Amino acid sequence: MVRLSLATCSWILVVKESMIKVISAHVVKSKGVDDDGYSVEKLKRDILWLGYSKVNLKSDNETAIVALLHEVLRGLNVETTEQVAEVHPAPYDSKGHGSVENAVRQVQGLVRTMKRCLEIRLRRRIPVDHPVMAWMVKHVSWILTNRVRGKDGKTAYERLRGKPFSRKSVGIGEMCLFRLPLGGGKAHDEDGKMGVRWVKGVLLGYDRITNEYVFHSHGKIGKSRAVQRVTKERRWSPEAVQEVTISPYAIRVKQAPEAFFKKQPSVEVTARVNADQVKIRDVNFRRTDFAQHGPTEQGCPRCRHTIDNGWDVPTTLSSPKRVVSGCVGPSRHLVRLAGCEWRQQTSD
Repeated sequence: MVRLSLATCSWILVVKESMIKVISAHVVKSKGVDDDGYSVEKLKRDILWLGYSKVNLKSDNETAIVALLHEVLRGLNVETTEQVAEVHPAPYDSKGHGSVENAVRQVQGLVRTMKRCLEIRLRRRIPVDHPVMAWMVKHVSWILTNRVRGKDGKTAYERLRGKPFSRKSVGIGEMCLFRLPLGGGKAHDEDGKMGVRWVKGVLLGYDRITNEYVFHSHGKIGKSRAVQRVTKERRWSPEAVQEVTISPYAIRVKQAPEAFFKKQPSVEVTARVNADQVKIRDVNFRRTDFAQHGPTEQGCPRCRHTIDNGWDVPTTLSSPKRVVSGCVGPSRHLVRLAGCEWRQQTSD
């Protein structure tokens, strides 16, 4: 790992495969294992992308890096990799991992060159904490993997996949036209077949899994399998690059939460329970009240319900206070009225 700059808290995680020379690089938030497991997930994806069934992970003896390898080993042992081992060089031996140190220097040098090249084309200075720098680090590692040829005349991508990388080379930060997908749920908008097929965007790199172009357009990150370059005077737009506010860290797939065996009622559940609770009713009419005093002739919905439906049919109808007083009758029953008012006041 190497710090992106002294002014930021970001680090560059560099990974190199020693046999076919594949290089990967990612901008992470902290050295070693971070809180949300982003660096662990990226390193696991790089190893699984190689397709090896047996892997030896080698790093220096720094505590943060060793902890990162332990977390990666724990994850790979439960996935498709059959055998994963951990290897460390001798303490205080800088030559024990010289190949990785060389890859770090290559990534640093090409990032500086590409950043300066983009600044000259845009005629603007790019801060090191801008999200486009994180995309540039990934793009640099991809360029070193599929464009740099070894002594055998092949690139690392060609040694791994058995064929050269066939996508067109486009500079990062360049304005291009990207073709939208023709099928799937994201193919068409409300315009249907009359919708646009090409959209203008800023190139941010390539997708390792699908080999698609990754671009930014209208505040969103998209992917396309086809690209068309525009004229030279329209290729470099500082305003379009400045609008890139989404980094690879922001679009990552978040890990599923762990099992939590504890009651956690949500707001919706609480509201539903409160709505299902039985409301406090007013005076409860009894059969003896009707037998002793008779029903109210007019104005009482409860008396009318009882006359029409009988005692066997439940009701939730309420009566005004004066009607209740008329139904209850004698003063000795006023205690029931007072109790009803008290229950309603305490429930509110």
